[in-house]
Amino acid sequence: MPKIIHPLFKEDAQRIKRNWKYLKSNLMQYDIRDNFLVEAIWDLPDFEKIDAEKTPGEKNEMFLKLLLQSGPRAYKVFIAALQENNITHIVEKLKQTPITEDAREPSEFRPMSDVDAHRIKHNWIFLKENLVQHEIRDMFINEDIWDCADFEEIDAEKTPKEKNERFLKLLLQSDHRAYDVFVAALREKCSTHIIEKLQNTRTTKDSKKPAENEFDINIFQNWQKEDALFVPTRSSRIVETITKEKNLVIVAGHSGNGKSAIIQHIALKYRREGWLVKPVDTIEEIKEAYVSGNFRENKTVFIFHDPIGKESYNQILYASWKKYEQTLKVFLRSVKLLLTCRPWILSDKRVKGLFEENENIFIADSQDNKLTDDEKMQIFKKNISIADNQEEKVAKVLQIETYFPLLCKLFASNEESLQNVYNFFKEPIDVVEKEIDIWRKKDAHRYCALVCLVLFNNTICLNDMMKNNELFKVCLHLCDLPEFTSPAMVKKTLDSVDGYFIKKIGDTYHFYHDFIMEVTTFVIGTEFPEEMIRYADIGFLRRRLTVGNCSDSNDSFVINVSDMHINSLVERFLKDIVGDRFMEVVLNPSLRNEKIIDQLIDKLTSNPEKVKLLIQNMKIGHTEQAKNAVFNKTFFTKLEVVNLIAEISPLAALISFRHDKLSMFCLKELGCVDRKVQKESIFIAVCCNGSRDMFNMFSKEEVELCLREYLTDEFLIHIVSLFGNYEIIPELLSFGVSINTKIHKFGSTPLFTAVVNDDLERDNQNQLSLREETIITLINNGADVNLCNETGTSPLYKACQYGHDSTVQLLLNNGADVNLCEETGVSPLSIACQNGHDSTVQLLLNNGADVNLCEETGVSPLFIACQNGHDSTVHILLSKGVDVNLCDKTGASPLHIACRNGHESVVHILLCKGIDVNLCDNTGASPFFIACQNGHDSTVHILLSKGVDVNLCDKTGASPLFIACQNGHDNTVHILLSKGVDVNLCDKTGASPLHIACRNGHESVVHILLCKGIDVNLCDNTGASPLFLACQNGHNSTVHILLSKGVDVNLCDKTGASPLFIACQNGHDSTVHILLSKGVDVNLCDKTGASPLQIAYQNGKDSTMQLLLKNGADLNLCTKILVNPLK
Repeated sequence: MPKIIHPLFKEDAQRIKRNWKYLKSNLMQYDIRDNFLVEAIWDLPDFEKIDAEKTPGEKNEMFLKLLLQSGPRAYKVFIAALQENNITHIVEKLKQTPITEDAREPSEFRPMSDVDAHRIKHNWIFLKENLVQHEIRDMFINEDIWDCADFEEIDAEKTPKEKNERFLKLLLQSDHRAYDVFVAALREKCSTHIIEKLQNTRTTKDSKKPAENEFDINIFQNWQKEDALFVPTRSSRIVETITKEKNLVIVAGHSGNGKSAIIQHIALKYRREGWLVKPVDTIEEIKEAYVSGNFRENKTVFIFHDPIGKESYNQILYASWKKYEQTLKVFLRSVKLLLTCRPWILSDKRVKGLFEENENIFIADSQDNKLTDDEKMQIFKKNISIADNQEEKVAKVLQIETYFPLLCKLFASNEESLQNVYNFFKEPIDVVEKEIDIWRKKDAHRYCALVCLVLFNNTICLNDMMKNNELFKVCLHLCDLPEFTSPAMVKKTLDSVDGYFIKKIGDTYHFYHDFIMEVTTFVIGTEFPEEMIRYADIGFLRRRLTVGNCSDSNDSFVINVSDMHINSLVERFLKDIVGDRFMEVVLNPSLRNEKIIDQLIDKLTSNPEKVKLLIQNMKIGHTEQAKNAVFNKTFFTKLEVVNLIAEISPLAALISFRHDKLSMFCLKELGCVDRKVQKESIFIAVCCNGSRDMFNMFSKEEVELCLREYLTDEFLIHIVSLFGNYEIIPELLSFGVSINTKIHKFGSTPLFTAVVNDDLERDNQNQLSLREETIITLINNGADVNLCNETGTSPLYKACQYGHDSTVQLLLNNGADVNLCEETGVSPLSIACQNGHDSTVQLLLNNGADVNLCEETGVSPLFIACQNGHDSTVHILLSKGVDVNLCDKTGASPLHIACRNGHESVVHILLCKGIDVNLCDNTGASPFFIACQNGHDSTVHILLSKGVDVNLCDKTGASPLFIACQNGHDNTVHILLSKGVDVNLCDKTGASPLHIACRNGHESVVHILLCKGIDVNLCDNTGASPLFLACQNGHNSTVHILLSKGVDVNLCDKTGASPLFIACQNGHDSTVHILLSKGVDVNLCDKTGASPLQIAYQNGKDSTMQLLLKNGADLNLCTKILVNPLK
C-alpha cells in the first residue's frame, strides 16, 4: 500500500465506523476492491491480507481496516465503486449517517463510573470464562469508543481467555459511555445471563439503577390520590390477567369510561412489587429508554395514553409510532407496555401493526365488558356518600353508560345535590358548558384560569405565565381582568379548582380529563376564534378548528369558524409553513379551502422572499429506516414515505400531499427550482403527487440526474405505483426503469405495491379506479402477475388480504395462480378467510381455490375463519365440504380455536356439524378446557349443554377448574362448581385449584374455593402450602384471607422454608409485616440452617432485614453460612 501522507477525512472515517456492523455484514468487498488497485490506493499485498481471512465477515472487516488506514481519496473511490456496482443502499446509508462534532479533548475525558467498574471487576472471572468478545466488539467501533488498533491489541493475545482479559482491560480504560455500549451489545446478542449477572451485582452506591425522576413521582402521587377511589371490576381483573401474560396490552374505550384508571391501578400494583413504572407521552421516550438502557430487564412497565391520537387518528403521531415500531417489538421482549386508545382509532383502516394484534386488545366498554349495574353502584358510592334509603334516587343514573366513572368523580367534586344527579349524568356536556358560562359572568379569575390553560396548550405553571408575558396578558384581556393581575393570582385560582376542572401534577396544571379539555376548548374557542387562531398550538388548529365544512370529522367539539376569520388563519399558516412544524399546516384540512388557497397565493405573490423559504430543507423527524425499508410493510402512507427523507422542504410536502394549485404557483414562481431538484426532494414529491404537468416541468437531463444520483429508479417506480399515479408510469419506463424491479432485500415489485394501495386521501370510488388503472398499466407494460416478494407473498395474496374483489378478479383474469402460497404455506384463500372477506372467499372458491389447503403449521382456511369468529365465512366453507375435524400440528381443531377465542356463534355452527366435543389437542386440552382457560362463560355453557366431561384433564393433570382458577375467572369457577367438579383435583405437581389461585393472587377465586371447604393446608409435591405460595409472590390480600381461615402459619416446604422465609427471600416487606403480626417464628431456619434474616441479607433486601431485626431476629443464626450481615 502506498505511503499515506494524510489520513482519511474525519467525517469519512466516522461514516465508516458508525456503520461498522452493517458494512461488515452487507459489504461485497470482492465486487468493489479492484477500483482500489486501478486508482493506486492499494497494492496486491493488501488483497492478500483480505483473502487470508476465513469468513466473509472477517474479510469485510480487514477491508474496512485497510480503508480506514488509506488516504483521503480512498473514501471517494469506495463510494464510486459502490455506485458503479449498483450497491446504492450502502451509499444511501453512509450519506444519511449523522456526523458528530470533533472528538473530545483529553481534558474532557470522563472515565467509567466507579459503579460500572465495580460490576466488571466483581465478575472478572465469570466474564473471562463466558464472554464471546468477538461477537460484541463491533458496537464499540460503531459508537466510536474504540478503534481498529484496539481490536488488533485483543487479537494479538493467544487464548480466548487472554483475549477476553484484554477486552475487559480496554473496557475499564474507556470512557463513561463504554459500559452502556457493552450492555447494549450483550442485549443485542441475547446474552441476558451476563447482563443479569452484572445487574445483580451488589454495589455500595448503585447509581446505574434506573430511578424515578421527580416528575414521575408527582404523577404517581396524583395516580395514588385517584386510586384511592378505584373500584375493581370484572374488566380491571381481566386486564390485570392479560398484563401478567402479555407484554403489550391495549385497553380501548370511549372517553371517561375508566380505561386510564384501570391501567394506572395496575401500574401502581407493579410499582409496589418493585417494578420500574415509566409514564411516557411520546414513542420517542420509549426509544430513548431502550437506547440508553434506562430500564430494568423484565421489571419495567411503560404507561402510554392515546399514542396515536385522542379525538381522532393523528397522522403525525402515527407516523412517529411507525418509525420506532420495529424497535418497540424487540424491546417488548423485556418490558411491558400498557396503552389506552379510543375504539374508533383502533378500527381506522390506516392503523396497522401492533394495533391489529387482537389478543393484546381489551375493549373496556364493549357489550361483554361494560360496567354492570352493581359495579356502577359501587363506583358511585365510592365517590359519593349516600344513605341506603337514597339509592332509589340514583337508580336511573345506573342506566347511563357514557362517561360514568368520570361523572361520579366530577359530581362528587361539584358538590351538587342528589336531586340534580340524573340531569348531571344525562347531560354532562351541558353541565360543564353552563359551569364555564357562570365563571365567565361571575368569576373572572376562574374563567381566566381556563383560558390560560387552553392557550398554553393544556400545560401551565407559574414560570410559563411569567416567561410568556405577552400571551398571559392576552388571557387577562379576554377575561376583562386588569393587566396588573399577577400570574401568582391565576396560580392561586388554579389551585382552587384542582380536582374538578383541573389537576395538579407537581407544579404543573392540566385539565382534569380529556372530556373537560374538549368541552372547555370548544366553548372558549367558539367565544374567541380570533385569539385561538393566533395563539393556540398549531397542532390543535389542525385537529380542532375548521372553516366552513372542511373537516370530515363527526366530532361535536370541532370549532367551526366563519369566513371572516380566513385572513387570520392565512397569516397563521404563512408563519408556521416555514417553521419546524410545517407538516401541521400541510396536513390541516383547512388548507384545502379554495378561499384560503387564493388568499395564500395573493400574499405569496406580494412576498417572493417567503416563497423562497418554502424550498428550504428542514428535518421533520429522525427515522430509523432506510428508504427501501418501508416496502417491507404491507401498508404505508404518504406521510411515512415523506418521513423517510432526512430533510424535506415545505414545498416538497405540499406537492406530495396534492396541494396542486398552491404547489404549481410556487413552482412557477421559483422557475422550476433548477438545480435544487435533488436537494429539495421536489422530484420524489412529484412522484408522490402523480401530476404529469409537474413531471413535465423537469427536463430529460434533470430526471436522469435524479434517477442516477439522488434516488434509485426502483424506489421511484414503486412510489408512483403505490399511490396510483399510473399516468407517469410510462414516463419513468421511458428512462429505462424496469417494470419488474424489486426493492432491494424486501422484494416488493411495482405491481405488488400498486395492489396494497390503501391511501385514503381520495374518495373510495376514485381510489378503486386508480388502483385498477395502475395495475392494468403495469400488466400491459410487462409486469409479472405471479412475481412474489421475499416472503413468497404474491400480488393476489395481498389483494385477498385487503378484500379488494375487483383487483382479485383483475389479477385472476391475467393469470394469477389462485393457490400460490407464501413461504409459510398461507394461501390467498386462507388470508381472505382470516380477514372475513366473504365475497373474496366466494370469488376464490369459484376460481378453483383448494378449500383444505393448509399452512405449514397445519392451519386450514376453516381453522383460521373460526379463529377470527367469521361465522358467515365458516358457513361458506362448510357448504364446500371442508373437513370439520382437520386439526393443526398442535392437534387443535376448529372447535378448539373457536372456544379459545370465545366465538359462540361459530361454536354453535360447528357443534351442529357433529364435531367431537371432547377431542383433545396434543397437550391433552379439550375445547371445554380451553374455554375455561380463557373465561368464556357463554361458550362454557354451550359446551356443558352438549355433555362434556367437566373433569377431563390435560397431560399435566390440570383440570378445567384448575385452569379457570389459574387465570382468575371467578364466574367460570362458579359455573364449574355448580356442576359438581372435583374441587381438590390436583395436577401432576400436586398443586390444587387453591394452590394456583393463591400463587397468582386471585382473591375472589380463593374466597369461592374456601367456601367449598377445600383443605387450606394441603401441600403440593414440593411441600408448598397455599399460604406459602401467596407469601412467595407477595399477594397480601390473599394472605389475609388464608390467615382468616386458620392456616398453619409456620408450615414449611420440603426444604424447610417457611412462609416467612420465602417472603423475606423475595423482599415482600408488607407480607413479612402481616406474618410477623400473626406470631410466626422469626428465627425458623430451613434445612441448610439459613434463617429468614440470612436469606434477606443474601438477596440484598435491606428493608426486610431491618423489619426482622425490629421483631427479634437472631443475628447469631447468620454465622452458619455467611458472616454476620451487620459486620
